[in-house]
Parts: sequence; structure tokens; C-alpha cells
Amino acid sequence: MNQKPIVFGALLAVVLLLVAAIWYLSSGGANDSAQPVALPDHKFENWDSPIEDPEGLSREAESMFDGVEVLSYEQLIIAARKGQVSLVSELWKLRRQCPDDMDRYDCNIRIRQFIMDKFLPPGNEQLAELFTKYLKYEEEMSRFEMPKDLTLKQQYELIRDKRRDFFGPEDAQLVFGFEEAKAGFTAQLKSFQESTAGMSGDARIAAYEEMRKKAYGDYYETVVAREPKFSKYETELQLRETDLTGLDPAKRGAKVTEMREKYFGKEGAARMAKVDAEIAERETKLTAYKDAEAELLKNNAELSGDALDGKLMELRIKHFGKEEAEAYARRENYEKAMKELRESRNK
Repeated sequence: MNQKPIVFGALLAVVLLLVAAIWYLSSGGANDSAQPVALPDHKFENWDSPIEDPEGLSREAESMFDGVEVLSYEQLIIAARKGQVSLVSELWKLRRQCPDDMDRYDCNIRIRQFIMDKFLPPGNEQLAELFTKYLKYEEEMSRFEMPKDLTLKQQYELIRDKRRDFFGPEDAQLVFGFEEAKAGFTAQLKSFQESTAGMSGDARIAAYEEMRKKAYGDYYETVVAREPKFSKYETELQLRETDLTGLDPAKRGAKVTEMREKYFGKEGAARMAKVDAEIAERETKLTAYKDAEAELLKNNAELSGDALDGKLMELRIKHFGKEEAEAYARRENYEKAMKELRESRNK
């Protein structure tokens, strides 16, 4: 049993999260475009100044964001505190409703008007204030230069500190808490794997859930509710590594089937077993073919070109059947062409 996926998959996730956050500092926010977006400095300080025609702006905002579902302010804040809603993602849903040729300043004004119209007081004012903080945070981060001598972990910690400078502890937690909890949990996985390596499966699973509860806090229930069944299955399979390693193949197979039935039902477990059998059959065929290919090449060193290709195709058809043999040949030709291309570029 290989336990690397749960560690390295999660570590990759946190590295990507850190890189994304660091990219954010230099790109000016969560824009979907690959190019940094210049913020309208000359307009920014006045974006929330009194509107000359608030009724007209309200009509325009209502039309622009027509069909956007809106929770009450209380529901939105509760959902954000549980990690069920990302306020940053919700903002960018609204931003994507703005026309492509509308500048950021005009889009933000209409979003603010939409907030003021759709939420009841005092929630609308509180949400508009949070929006203002976020805009100022975007503005500052677009100009901020990350020190080059920091590790990824140190860079992310600096980001966390700056968020609290702009938002204060409570609002920073509201806006970024779930993201930061995920990063914190993932950072703990490697040491967890090492410290629990000798535990029984049951003890290790209990320790894993306890670690998740502490790392996620108020977000734990959301994490568990959203976790895909296959992820739960893979995690349990890896956490029970010590139990499964000492079993003979038949007992091990029975335990794995039991876990599969737990998450996917009998039909799902049967489908997975069928896939396992198909993979094993393909591997057996491939091993047998590779041995036969090596023998053919050894005994027919004089063959080359079309004569050699013909012999190899006959051998593939014998081991795989005509259709799969032709697919195998196409894959080999593609891989050979790509290898030659890489070698030519490296010269």
C-alpha cells in the first residue's frame, strides 16, 4: 500500500494555494484574466462618493445582475463563517456579470449599488463597508512587491498579516478564514503521516479526524459534507495501510471490497473490481508482449524498417488483438515523435 498520494497530493494543493495567493499580490486580485489588471488609481478614492442619479444606477444594476440569487445578509455571513460560501468568489460572480468593455471602477460602483438595494439595513451598509475594505486591499496588493528572500510559507504568513492589517482579525477571518484553514491543515499532513505510521487503522482514522477538526474548526462540518466519496475511500484505504499490509491477498481483497461497499454500495464495488481485473489483464498482456518483443529483437537483429515493423505488428496482434495492437502502435509512434521533438529543442 502506497501512502504517498494523501501526503503529496495535499502538499501539492497547499503549494498551489500559496502560489496563487502570492500571484494575487502581484496581479491585483482574483481576476480570471491571465494578465494583471491595472486599477484605476485616480478614481479609486471616489468610487463610493455620492451618486448623482442613484435611481438610474439602481435600475442599471438590477438589469445587469438580474437572475443573481441573493441570500439575506444574516444567511450570507453565517454561510461564510461555516465555509459554505466564499465572499471573494461571490464578488467575482458579480464582476463576471459586468460587460467586458466596462472598466473596474464602473463595475464596482454598480456592485455597490446592487448591495445597497438588495440587502436590508443595516446589513447593506455593513456589507458595503466590507466591500470597500476588499477594494482597498486589492489596490494595495496590486502595488505590493513580495520580498524575494522569503520561503513560500513565510510569504503566505506575510499575506495573512497584511489581510489583518486591512480587515481586522474578525473580517479577515470571515473573508479568508476557510482558505487559510485549508492551507494550515495541508501543512500538517506530512508530520501526521510520520507520527501515526505505526498506529492501527482505527486509531489512525480517529487521529486524522481529530486533526481535521482542530485545523478546520467551524469549517469542519462543511469540509466533511463536501468531501467526495472517492476521496473518503482513498483516505481510509491509505490510513489502514498497516492493517492491510500484513494480510494475505485473499483477506486483503476482502477488506478492500468491504470498504468499497461501505462507500459505493455492492454494485459500485463490483464495478471497481471489474476495472481492477481489466487493468490486471492489460498489465499481464503488456508484460508478456514486452518479453516476446525483446526475444524477437534479439533473434532478428538483421531486420529493420518495414520488415521489422511488420513482425512487431504481427506480435502485437497476437497479444492484444488487431484494434488494440493498432492503438498501441499509434501511441508508440506519438511518444517517439515527442521524444525526438524534445531532443531537437534541447540541442
